[in-house]
Amino acid sequence: CMYMKKFFGVYLILTLSIMVGIFCFSAQTGEKSSAISEGVTKKVVVEERGVDVPKNEYDDKFEFVETIIRKSAHFLIFTALGFCVFMTLYSSGKVNKKSVLCIILCIF
Repeated sequence: CMYMKKFFGVYLILTLSIMVGIFCFSAQTGEKSSAISEGVTKKVVVEERGVDVPKNEYDDKFEFVETIIRKSAHFLIFTALGFCVFMTLYSSGKVNKKSVLCIILCIF
């Protein structure tokens, strides 16, 4: 379809951008990654409960929320990668069984 071929470049750039993002995030030290996760988790807890949580009061629930946020971020970024890879292949007109397998592997 000619309409989809117009978007090939957009999807290719999105795919490559997500790949670079994944590479950059995975190159972070454990301390930096933990600090980012802790900051996001703290914002979620503050927004949800409307109170600031002092660092000495972090408990198992806070760690559980942080784990959920980290796992969700991984799932979402790889789902986005799978979607963009699929759309790149689809807009190029090269969707086949191998490309569908590639998408499934990106998601899982």
